[in-house]
Amino acid sequence: MSENSNEELIEAYALLSLDRLSPKSQKEYLHNLKQFSTFLNSRNKLLKGSTAIDLAAFLKDSKKTCSDRTLNRKFFAIKKFYKFLRKKRLIDPDELEFLDDMRPKITEGDEAHRALSIDEIKQCRQKLNHPIYRFLFFLGVEFGLRLEEYTRIKLTDVDLKRNRLKIHGKGKKIRFIPITNRIKSTFDSFLKQRTLDGIKHDFLLYTKTGKSTERTLERYFQDMRKISGISFTSHDLRVTFATLFYNSGCDILVISKMLGHKKLETTLTYVKPTKKELEDRFLTIAEDIHFLK
Repeated sequence: MSENSNEELIEAYALLSLDRLSPKSQKEYLHNLKQFSTFLNSRNKLLKGSTAIDLAAFLKDSKKTCSDRTLNRKFFAIKKFYKFLRKKRLIDPDELEFLDDMRPKITEGDEAHRALSIDEIKQCRQKLNHPIYRFLFFLGVEFGLRLEEYTRIKLTDVDLKRNRLKIHGKGKKIRFIPITNRIKSTFDSFLKQRTLDGIKHDFLLYTKTGKSTERTLERYFQDMRKISGISFTSHDLRVTFATLFYNSGCDILVISKMLGHKKLETTLTYVKPTKKELEDRFLTIAEDIHFLK
């Protein structure tokens, strides 16, 4: 078996099929495909001769360490590769007929976007003693960051004089989230720890050799789940942020802006008030509209 055959095929795929994707998406697609290639090598198979059954086995193996959403990304990356193989007549077209049947399912409704309960938050704060883990959890619950946004924060983005955190969001969009006096000390403590660890680069989150990548953070979150005994993702912390503020009476439009959402409808999928909660909120406001009397 020749590993060069896989490498040459991946190179051709990148040149011919990924040129219209963003650099970040290209990197992610190739990373997932190379993982699949490594998996096939362990089974003494090449990418060229792989089948839908091989993909199913890969997804099953990946499920041990990946969330359903991550599995979905892997599925679509490899499905795109299989379309490339079909176009080049390097795979039986019938293999693609099986793909959609094995697409990983993402639970819809309340379980798709899960907010941690107050007791779960307390348990995580109690058990996450590692400074990086504690700070990651803090940033997620208090600022509702996307996974990629953690990696972009630099020391200059933490403005403790004007009490605000600069977030580099999707599409190079910038937003600012206020830093309250309640949580200001958390930044002070982490910055002191960062100095004690001898970090020289200017990224807020760190490893000894440089900034934390998304894959590094995914490993951190995996460790955090084991240590805390609570099952959650970085996205769950983002949903928790939205839910906590919504339940405290914060305007949904404000929450949407703090999350960096383009559409209010997206924010509404994060906070799912019941019919009774909506009626109670309406009645509370309606009682205070005195000018209608």
